[in-house]
Amino acid sequence: MRTALAMRGGERARFQGTFERFGTKRRWQGATLHTVLLKSIYDTTGTRVCDHLWFNLTRAFAALDSQPGDLVQFDARVKEYMKGYFGRRGVEACRGGLQTVASYQGDEGGGMIRTHIIPCALPRPLADAFNLESGRLYTQVLVTHWRVMRKKGHWLRAGTAEKLNDYYNPTKRLHAHTIDAAQQGFYKACVTTKAIKRFDPGAKYPHWRKKFRTTIWKTTALTRDGNTLILSNGKGNPKIDILLPATLSDCVRVLEVRLVYDKLVKHRMPHNLRLMRRCQDTGQSQRL
Repeated sequence: MRTALAMRGGERARFQGTFERFGTKRRWQGATLHTVLLKSIYDTTGTRVCDHLWFNLTRAFAALDSQPGDLVQFDARVKEYMKGYFGRRGVEACRGGLQTVASYQGDEGGGMIRTHIIPCALPRPLADAFNLESGRLYTQVLVTHWRVMRKKGHWLRAGTAEKLNDYYNPTKRLHAHTIDAAQQGFYKACVTTKAIKRFDPGAKYPHWRKKFRTTIWKTTALTRDGNTLILSNGKGNPKIDILLPATLSDCVRVLEVRLVYDKLVKHRMPHNLRLMRRCQDTGQSQRL
């Protein structure tokens, strides 16, 4: 047990550690997830808080191109977790009401950006239709990119692929920027893969088609009306009204909404909505 960290539960602070190596772990469905190992973790006062920590290999970590022995400084919030996999019961236990799942300091403006999970009240056929359309757009961009690469030997730029995909789809079923998010998903994955290939030459660029994909509403598609958040689906398409919990009354700005299908809950209401919102940093973790 990391006793020094346990005493600082909920506290957000700056730490630094020594990069040791990259690693991998298995996700619950067997897919490989790349990780980073930092050793000798200290806070800003020079106090050693733990021997080592494992992190997921995010784009920020991948962009550092770290070598063994490099010092890495990062901001993090200390949170309790349970080691191991606990199956569906553990997931069901945290699905009621509103749950804070992540937080980080935003690049623009003050305050914190937090991600919250709220139950999705949309009928399942409608929720599936949104993610089905996002998956169709993503797959169309992926197929077009590799087809051009195979026949012409040309790597399409992201902007060119988006314009070409818009040409293929004159009828819009989603908000323009929601469509952009689905189209950009392929090229964002390519950027991550390129960073990973520096230390794992065997990493492959995305090539699997997706029938469904998480639908993302960006801030330009969101309108706040009191405690109701309105999601736009483009001109001529019906909007979606989301009643926000009272605990989000201090919300300064909702930055993004994601319609996520929970693979562990395949009955009743498997979808949930994940809101990224800006709020004032209280310096304490929230479990709402």
